[in-house]
Amino acid sequence: MQEWLARLQLADPGNAVPYLLAADALDPLRIRPPYQHGILKDAELEVVESDSKWMGLMERAYGAPRYDGYFQKHYQLTRTVWNRERNLSPVVVLSGLRSHAIPNLLSLRFFAHVRIHKAQKARAAGDLSRAERLLGEVDALGTRMSDGSEVKIEKLIGMAISRSADKELADFYSSTGNAEDARRAALRVEQIDERARSMRPGHDPATRAQAQAFQWEGMLVQGFGTLGVIAGFAALVGILLLELWPWRIRNAKTIWRRALCCLTDYAPATLLAASAAFLMSFLPFQHAFAEYRSFELRAG
Repeated sequence: MQEWLARLQLADPGNAVPYLLAADALDPLRIRPPYQHGILKDAELEVVESDSKWMGLMERAYGAPRYDGYFQKHYQLTRTVWNRERNLSPVVVLSGLRSHAIPNLLSLRFFAHVRIHKAQKARAAGDLSRAERLLGEVDALGTRMSDGSEVKIEKLIGMAISRSADKELADFYSSTGNAEDARRAALRVEQIDERARSMRPGHDPATRAQAQAFQWEGMLVQGFGTLGVIAGFAALVGILLLELWPWRIRNAKTIWRRALCCLTDYAPATLLAASAAFLMSFLPFQHAFAEYRSFELRAG
């Protein structure tokens, strides 16, 4: 793992992601307890700041000029392999994409709090230029992350990081009498909020309609599959009763004999129709997989 991360850092030194992944490998569990009660105390922040190796990697990540999580490369590679191996199971392809490694987003937010905490201490000590620089670096990393990632959760975390920095900057500029910069920082907070709202599920009518269509198609698959199972079981029961115990059926009451005969007559046909419909209901998903194989990823 360490050797692989070292090679990745050498191959892509201007990217923040290799440094973030290396920081995650240094037992990120120690940063979780403070978030369990939702309060970040000075002592807890200072304990993390004392870890020079983790802090060094995070500093290099924040100073890197790019944020590229390699999702588009992973996407294109998966599509190339699937086009070459046409019989490869979709389950393998989708599970591969779902297992795409991304940096520990909790670490990113935690380090943003560490930086903001340092900026607050610098501001209290009168070092206003350092406070402004630290907040600007946090904002810049969040912007690079939200603009450079193709994964929605990374974009949202990047916007959350930028929002925290801009909110602190608005307060900083207000306290120093810089009304124009305070207004710009506050406006940026509003813009980030609006952008985050636009990324919520169901906000885009086209995306919402597509999601509803796939939900309906999924319900059809389940419905026809269930109907096929019930019809198959009914046909089996009816045929077995008629073939194995015909004398009992002859002596049964008319309504039960008639019901059993109808079941035996129509259940196989229902099974056949349900099986055909079940297979046909997979066509929309087949078209979606075909589009995946033929179209480039559109970063969102």
